[in-house]
Amino acid sequence: MITIDVYERDCYRWSIVPDGWGVDSLDTLWDFLLQKRDAPGEIPPHRWEPWRQRSTLDAKILDSVTRKGYILGDLEGFDAVFFDIPPTEVGHMDSHQRLGLELAYEGLENAGIQPDRLAGTDTTVHIGVDSGDYSRMLREGTHRRLRLPLWTLN
Repeated sequence: MITIDVYERDCYRWSIVPDGWGVDSLDTLWDFLLQKRDAPGEIPPHRWEPWRQRSTLDAKILDSVTRKGYILGDLEGFDAVFFDIPPTEVGHMDSHQRLGLELAYEGLENAGIQPDRLAGTDTTVHIGVDSGDYSRMLREGTHRRLRLPLWTLN
């Protein structure tokens, strides 16, 4: 976790929470970028199972797909109880939503800001995410089926 003090406007502290690749400071992040390093990992076999089970054609195509990618860590380890998210909803949350909640909380905590003291203040956390694969799995029925919208309810 990297913390940068900023004294412009009403924002006094930013936190950067890198996830993996051995980046644990601004210096190592900068070195990683300057060296134009790449850090793909092996795609876990279970990643493609919903598509393999859908059709034999999909299974044949998947045998020739890329074996490496930029894979997030333990998504099943998300603490839904901590964030007060019902079990019926958490199964339909995109991994980016889970990670965003964890990183926002960790960033505030590591910046020395107690998250529970922010209630009623003019505080926001901005995160940009774009992903359609998880919602597509839900729409196509290749994931657990529950009658829930495809967005976070809380």
